[in-house]
Amino acid sequence: MDEFRKRVCVQEIRYDTWPQNRDPLEDSYASIEFKLTTEEWETHKESLTALVQSVYVAWKNNKGQDDGADSA
Repeated sequence: MDEFRKRVCVQEIRYDTWPQNRDPLEDSYASIEFKLTTEEWETHKESLTALVQSVYVAWKNNKGQDDGADSA
């Protein structure tokens, strides 16, 4: 959540959530879909790439903790 706020100004990039009307910064089950033109992608590519990498690392580090399984 903090990584999203730090790396990407939410107001600068159009996105939808699924299910609709969920706050992706507060609801871990909400999905985010960015709506980018080619120009917008070029403008935000560095921030979004860093965000995705951070999300992957956090997911990998926390994998299995939510369901009580040991991470290996």
